[in-house]
Amino acid sequence: MKGALLDEIAVNAARRSLRGFMSQTMVQKEQGGVGPLIPTPTQLPVLNALTQSACGEAGTWLIINKPRQAMTSTLVTAWLLRDTMYTPGANGLLISNKDETNQELWSRLRLMHERLPDAIRVPAVTAAAKEFKFSHSGRLKSTTAKGKDPALGFSIDRLLASEFGFWADADNVWGKLAPAIVKRAHARVVIESTPGAQGCLFQRMFFSAMSGNSQFQPIFIAWHEYLAYTRAVPPGMRPDNSELVLLEKHRTMTLGHLMFRRMMLESVYGGDERRFDQCYPSAYTDGWLSAGVPSLPEGPLKALLGGAQSDPMYGTPWDGHPKHGHKYMIIADPNGYGTVGDPSAYTVFDLCTREEVGAWEGRRDPVQFGRELAELGRKMNDALVVCESNSAAAITSLVNTGYRNVYNDGVAAHPGYYRTAVNKERAIVRLVEALRDGQMKIRSSAGIHQLLAWDGSGTRAAGHHWDRCITYQIAADMLCIHNVPHVAQTPVPPGHVSERMFQSTPSRPKV
Repeated sequence: MKGALLDEIAVNAARRSLRGFMSQTMVQKEQGGVGPLIPTPTQLPVLNALTQSACGEAGTWLIINKPRQAMTSTLVTAWLLRDTMYTPGANGLLISNKDETNQELWSRLRLMHERLPDAIRVPAVTAAAKEFKFSHSGRLKSTTAKGKDPALGFSIDRLLASEFGFWADADNVWGKLAPAIVKRAHARVVIESTPGAQGCLFQRMFFSAMSGNSQFQPIFIAWHEYLAYTRAVPPGMRPDNSELVLLEKHRTMTLGHLMFRRMMLESVYGGDERRFDQCYPSAYTDGWLSAGVPSLPEGPLKALLGGAQSDPMYGTPWDGHPKHGHKYMIIADPNGYGTVGDPSAYTVFDLCTREEVGAWEGRRDPVQFGRELAELGRKMNDALVVCESNSAAAITSLVNTGYRNVYNDGVAAHPGYYRTAVNKERAIVRLVEALRDGQMKIRSSAGIHQLLAWDGSGTRAAGHHWDRCITYQIAADMLCIHNVPHVAQTPVPPGHVSERMFQSTPSRPKV
């Protein structure tokens, strides 16, 4: 009788709360052996978000940017098993980037299911290599994102997308998965990964969630906020200059965290700080790498990060507030038609201070984008709008609004900035010079991180999108073309812009 009562209590606890279920769940421990799934500090932000909705009910979708060894995938695997097992007819899907990750997560899931007490375990009617079929007609299966049609025909109620930043064809795979999820009002999705490639779908979706323009709730887990990422501090340990900057920037970082960072840099990442940041990001803008070697000087860009600000990247266009008497320049790189591909981007520079005062990036219909540029130009004291020539639709739409302060090329007076092979190289050289001389003040944190990762490739090389980099290159070129005075050499009184900046190209409209 006593055993039956205990079983009933355990069943009620497991069905009533995820924490109750976890108390009965066994996992492989890092130190060896098998033990109960006890939440770690790095798992708590995710656990708290998952428990906001009851088992089987609709709830918030989560997108998680996390460091290595945060154990979020183990926690979410337990949630996936519980919600699928206890919800009649529910279908759960675990999908990861590659076979090795998939096998590891499925092994954890099988262990959890096999080691559950009989009283709370819903037995599988059939258990294939990567699939459970439960007696309530629901299923739980595992696959990888390598195929072109993963889980085709499989209606999804619960989805765990693991290491999403490293899916080889994420745009295509997610585009085929999403319709099977969206049509089910009670479905829930958890996406989790360390940072992936610059411009990848995971970055775009996470930044959109951070800006509040997504149905996903973003969770960022900073490694330096947890004791799990610390090591013993030897006597006499002194931080170097770069480490002092980290301590100043991240107030939760300790000497123990620095020792962990030193150990990983020396033993795992060969001293490459970029690779460490990808696995252990300190801020949500960290760790997004390119396929090649960064091409721009690191020192000036990292110096700019100290005064950088976040911007609504992949979100609502920036709503500018111009200063009276100041002149502005808007550099725009439009996208083409469709729902996938390169995003549009623009940056706004104050020509009196050579300072970036606004930036935005996201998908936009080219015609709508052209109209928005005209509207923003009028608001910013009739700013000069410099639109890259890759989208005739955007430029035509911009000109058709009646807005006349649109940059024309100096040869045929065509509207738009034409990136020929010659002026591409010229713009890059001028950007590097402006960064080294401190004559171009970039303030967008997301933009600076994209410049830090840029490997010199085009906007579509290796699947990366470098639209912010393109706008900064054009901006540096335009500052020289219009002979905008160097602030340090020729102080500009507030509200005044030298006429010298317009004398070199009479065919162009005045700023």
